[in-house]
Amino acid sequence: MDIQGKVAIVTGGAQGIGRGMTEALIRKGAKVVISDLKDATELAEELNRKHGKKVAVFQRCDVTKSSDNSAAINRAVSEFGRFDILVNNAGVGGTKLWDDKDKIANLSTIDIDLVSVIDFTRIAVQFWNEHPDAKGSVVNVASNMAFFPAAYGPVYGAAKAGVVHFTATCASLFPKVRVNAVAPNYADTAMFSKSTSSTDAVTKVANMNGVLTVAEVVESMIRCIEDPNLVGDTIKLIANKKPLVHKQRKAAKI
Repeated sequence: MDIQGKVAIVTGGAQGIGRGMTEALIRKGAKVVISDLKDATELAEELNRKHGKKVAVFQRCDVTKSSDNSAAINRAVSEFGRFDILVNNAGVGGTKLWDDKDKIANLSTIDIDLVSVIDFTRIAVQFWNEHPDAKGSVVNVASNMAFFPAAYGPVYGAAKAGVVHFTATCASLFPKVRVNAVAPNYADTAMFSKSTSSTDAVTKVANMNGVLTVAEVVESMIRCIEDPNLVGDTIKLIANKKPLVHKQRKAAKI
């Protein structure tokens, strides 16, 4: 998909990888709804001033609520007249499963990192199906932990593995909608910094495998939209290595 002139929603777009993707999409000629629980009003205004026109708006969104996800799409259409690209970036880190006294924290990780990806994609696909001339592109953010189990993140890894599988299943939506994903190892974000400050194992793995820049992750996210050869694929990203498209079985069109 040519990004120029398109309208995107970026969940978790206020900071980190989400902010990087927001800025990259705008540089490519898109307009963006920054969808986040964190107030990104100032970020949107900053981007509008920088580009001399309205290129971004902030929409408060709890991605675990279908009503909020639908509201983000409605905002895209009301502000910019269309909706073409969904970036499911919002996420949280894992929990200490074996230390938890109940399942609430673990269910929250699954709800945010997996269920919301499925739900927002469902709502987006329904929107595009209601518009015969529309085509959509979805970018999901998974993790290398989907492929390399880590004892310190069993729930997080399971959720991200679900994202990879869901992405492959969405190959059945082509050519109306293309869904792809990126699966980075650690990237230089606030979430990563928090993880290294609380988990020695994360620091050890990061020192061993290296840390990606936000720009490196965003580059592959943009590729997920622009590369017509990617359909239901996940791009594995490891610092200091060439991005690798994960080969797996994908769902055929129904």
